Amino acid sequence: NQIYAPGLIRFCDKNDIPLYNYIGTTKSDTNCIIKSCIMRFLFLRNVFSYRKHKCFAKTTFVKKELEKYGIKNVEVANVGLDTTIIPNVMDDGHSTRSKLSIPNNANVILFVGRMEEYKSPFEAIKLLSRLPDSFFLIMIGTGSLDSKVDNIINISNLENRIIRIKKISNNDIHQYYKVADYFINFNKKEIFGMSI
Repeated sequence: NQIYAPGLIRFCDKNDIPLYNYIGTTKSDTNCIIKSCIMRFLFLRNVFSYRKHKCFAKTTFVKKELEKYGIKNVEVANVGLDTTIIPNVMDDGHSTRSKLSIPNNANVILFVGRMEEYKSPFEAIKLLSRLPDSFFLIMIGTGSLDSKVDNIINISNLENRIIRIKKISNNDIHQYYKVADYFINFNKKEIFGMSI
């Protein structure tokens, strides 16, 4: 979107078409320096275009970042979620806990996200290591840190209290939310992840 934003803004201005910019982030979360530099260049190139029109930011953090660049006409408009797409899960969690070999009286923590640095999956493991044995962790997601996550789970002797699920369909994921007592997300820059 950032590649063609200035051209689209010029087209709208030329043809008297009202325009609002909806901005989710000012920089990339990637660890790849090349991607990060490209995204930074595109954002800085687009700042001039953003200053000319009303902007909506997905979070207050992004609003403050935009204002640092002199983009003054900014309001926060959080991303909405269509709750009608969430299936009604009839299971109260007991059958899913049984299928996963989790005791019914256990406290279940759910972590959903890519196994990447910016999602901080190691923090979830560290948290579990500090909690009593009655706590279990379900980690759903895959990524470049898969082998490191698995290694830390083994080193920490937590393999009996952590369930790793690398891939799951969106329709099936809701049963895990139903099972969970707690949901954790360590990403400090999440614009509004679908996991939330």
